Amino acid sequence: MNNYKEKIFKGITYTAALFTIIFLFGIIGSIFYEGAPVITHDLGQLPLEGGQRNFQRPWQLVEKEKSQRAYCEVYLDNEPATEEDEVAAFIDGECRGIGMIVDRNGCALAVLDIQAEESEAGKIIKFAVYDHSYNDVFTALGVAVLDFSEEIGELDYPILCETGSPYVYPRQCEEDTSADLASLEGNNYIGGEPQIFLRPWLPLYTDGAGITTAYCEINIDGKPAAAGDEVGAFVNGECRGTAIIDKKGKKSLAILKVFSFKNEIIQFAVWDAAQAEVIGTNFTTSTNPGGEVGNSPDIPLIVQYFSKLTDFIFGSSWHPTSTPGSFGILTLIVGSLLVTLGALVVAVPFGVGSAIYISEIASPRMRELIKPVIELLAGIPSVVYGLFGMAFLAPMLMKWFHLDAGLNILNASIILGIMVIPIISSMSEDALSMVPKNLRHASYGLGANRWETIIKVILPAAKTGVISSILLGFGRAIGETMVVIMVAGGSPQFPDSIFQSVRPMTSAIAAEMGETAHGTMHFHALYGIAAVLFIITFMTNLISELVFHRQKQG
Repeated sequence: MNNYKEKIFKGITYTAALFTIIFLFGIIGSIFYEGAPVITHDLGQLPLEGGQRNFQRPWQLVEKEKSQRAYCEVYLDNEPATEEDEVAAFIDGECRGIGMIVDRNGCALAVLDIQAEESEAGKIIKFAVYDHSYNDVFTALGVAVLDFSEEIGELDYPILCETGSPYVYPRQCEEDTSADLASLEGNNYIGGEPQIFLRPWLPLYTDGAGITTAYCEINIDGKPAAAGDEVGAFVNGECRGTAIIDKKGKKSLAILKVFSFKNEIIQFAVWDAAQAEVIGTNFTTSTNPGGEVGNSPDIPLIVQYFSKLTDFIFGSSWHPTSTPGSFGILTLIVGSLLVTLGALVVAVPFGVGSAIYISEIASPRMRELIKPVIELLAGIPSVVYGLFGMAFLAPMLMKWFHLDAGLNILNASIILGIMVIPIISSMSEDALSMVPKNLRHASYGLGANRWETIIKVILPAAKTGVISSILLGFGRAIGETMVVIMVAGGSPQFPDSIFQSVRPMTSAIAAEMGETAHGTMHFHALYGIAAVLFIITFMTNLISELVFHRQKQG
């Protein structure tokens, strides 16, 4: 009956352990998968930030055969520009039109005759504004398409060239504020608010640019966008790719081929056909020529799930602040294991040896003296050990081994080994003390001496407790944070020797969490590292329990 209950208990324990492991791996995968098959774009105003390219003054007008008139309304920091400011139009970086700003009913307007040639029809016109109060030139958000068919903008509803904050206020004219601000085909001023990107979108295929495949799931006001709407990808204000939205089940998906160079920022916009307006998205991402952004809707979710999980665990590049970030933690795992195993190499001989001496060799007075001293090591703060490694051990290693730096695997292993000695010594000494005395007497009765009895009788009898102490020391060492931050070196790499620096998992979490923005991929990656670290310690304890039960049954 007892055997039956024991089997049930073991079955429940192993099943719980298995589901716990699967659940933890699921957490890690969900952190990077985020529960969606593709990039989701919730639509809103596009937050453009910095990076404006200044067109240098004085502007040298380049005259061409033809011209097209453009009407521009100019705002500076959400306020109408002044009459002393100036607007210029540029095509391919050449100044093709200049106009002074005039005040018309509270609106700052400029009229430009844009010089161009017949062959340049369809090119993008960019605008720049000279702010005399700051004596500086700003690139405007407004753009237009050169087509010669009609004037660009109208005097009442001009192109808006807003140069300050991306979140602009409605028109501030003193008169005609109730006028019908209907959508005007051919300009980017709709409903009294600016539209960042102008249709029709004309993709620019830059020579030498690579292709980034972007998978987008499009939602408008929390609902899937309509099939037939169009998505545009923009780099530096230039259209680099377009795609038509398609329905797949309940999702609205689009696949864009984005022409760009490495590590450029892609911004997205959507043409809402029902509302006849362009809406910027609040999502940006980095280009990766030859690669992909998002997750392909044609690949099964389970495949993408485990692909991201394996890239995270077995990826060898940890560069979370690069663009795009790299979040492979294999170097961190290897660093933690090397430092921990090195600590055990130091701690096991001294820990088990001291336990044998205290339990079997030392006199009662010596035992009372040595045991508290060893246990006192466990009460020393880890930061003190770290300072000892930095100030004392590191210079010694540099001198002895002719190293450029003393913060490396060897330093961290020695310090961690000293910290783990009390745990291994205390638990091993308890295990040795629990060996029945009749085994010792029987060994002595057969003619064995003290050392033969210790090695061939007592240690095998206490093997379970000694192994458990070593495994507990392993868990203590791999979870240590302060020491490895201070003396391991902090370099996320695969080391060639014990004299090179590494970055263990605990060091990465502690050093980077305080400087990581909440909700970013880097933030989630650090939690993923914590989950992996928990799994390793959990497996260590599970193995310890298995060893204990097997020894008990044997």
